[in-house]
Amino acid sequence: VPGDRGQTYHLVTNGRPNFDGQGRFLGYRGTTTDRTRQREAEAAALEAERKFRRIVETADEGIWILDHERRTTYVNPRIAEMLGYAPEELIGRRHWEFLAPDDQARARQASAQRAPGRVEKREWRYVRKDGTSVWALVTSNTIELRDGEAPGVLGMITDITDLKRAEEVALAARNDMEGLLASVSDGFVAFDNDLRFVYVNPAAERAMQMRAVDMVGHRISEFAGDENIFVRCYKEAKRDGQAVSFTAYSDRFRAWHEIRAFPHAEGITVFVRDMTQERSSYLARMEADRQLRVTLESNEKIIAGIPDGFIAFDTAWRFTHVNAAAERIWNRRADDLIGRSVYDVMKIDDSNPFQAVYRESMESGTPTGFACHSSIFDKWIEVHGFPHAGGYAQFFRDVTEERRSHRTLMKSQRKLEAAREMNQRIFETSLDLTTKPKRSDPRACTRIHFFAISKFRVRAIG
Repeated sequence: VPGDRGQTYHLVTNGRPNFDGQGRFLGYRGTTTDRTRQREAEAAALEAERKFRRIVETADEGIWILDHERRTTYVNPRIAEMLGYAPEELIGRRHWEFLAPDDQARARQASAQRAPGRVEKREWRYVRKDGTSVWALVTSNTIELRDGEAPGVLGMITDITDLKRAEEVALAARNDMEGLLASVSDGFVAFDNDLRFVYVNPAAERAMQMRAVDMVGHRISEFAGDENIFVRCYKEAKRDGQAVSFTAYSDRFRAWHEIRAFPHAEGITVFVRDMTQERSSYLARMEADRQLRVTLESNEKIIAGIPDGFIAFDTAWRFTHVNAAAERIWNRRADDLIGRSVYDVMKIDDSNPFQAVYRESMESGTPTGFACHSSIFDKWIEVHGFPHAGGYAQFFRDVTEERRSHRTLMKSQRKLEAAREMNQRIFETSLDLTTKPKRSDPRACTRIHFFAISKFRVRAIG
């Protein structure tokens, strides 16, 4: 009934007509009840139901309602889409019928042990109508469906297939990473933001001389103290958000550790390397280098002071060292030779007699020694060459005067030999004359002269 203010009223009238004794209508007698609020409530309930149905049927999550026997009484379109069935194909069937075979027994057991009023969250693997798998997160609770009946179950189903695949990929990547970290020679340690050990690989166990199970979950300060240099550097790296790299000695582990620490949002990652052996080797190399430098300096002084020339070449026949004696013999300054090729400086090729011998010595790895006349310096040079891995070294000296003296001596020796030979022949001839005279020869008694040669002088013995 329209009201005077544009409102609509819903009235319920209950009555009967009245007549007089002659049958004439006198009017109605009854009651009228205002049902406006009730009708408005009913309309609101219907609208709410329509809205709820629209929400349920368009929800991105699946909605699944089971009765007390766990048979399906309602599914929204999302469930049907998720499993690849039409909604009517699901009605009346138990939900575990759609689970993977490995999960069905577990689902029946969970349903039997379910306590009323308890919200449960489980991950189930369903099998679609086409045989493919779909992972779902099921959040469920018991609900009252009808008075006097055992409670049913309302389940909210979320498709987490993509999430599970991503987790599988992440797990595989994590396993690969852990396998890689377990195989690397450097130690790898992961801390959370409170500097608790999260992961320790085998190399780090060896470097820190502790087992991972004894460290994971504990703060590093429990083992080293807050004032430890390693702990301080890790805290500073995390505070400043800057990577740090350093080498320090650990009193606890009695070892030198090289550290590279990288802070990030979840904590800090540390690569650790035991440098004790390398540091000992480094110090030994440093001492050996020092001794080598001392030896080389001493050798430099010796080489600089020897009268023989000394020259060193690299493998490309470039001058690397020229001592003072070599400068004098060659009449060249060392500064004009160092770094330059002997071929360029001397304007020679491999046909040069000196260079030919040097190359043969270098290729065979055999030292050589010889003397030869140098047309470049017009001198006789005696050379001793020594090939080595870094090039070639040679000692040489000017033997021109020695050669001249040698030639003079050789001439004198030849003269002496000739004189000795002449003396021998004269002596033999004299013996023949004295031992075989002819008596019939009137000249037999003739005076015989004997000759003797002594000290290059010839005199007559009468």
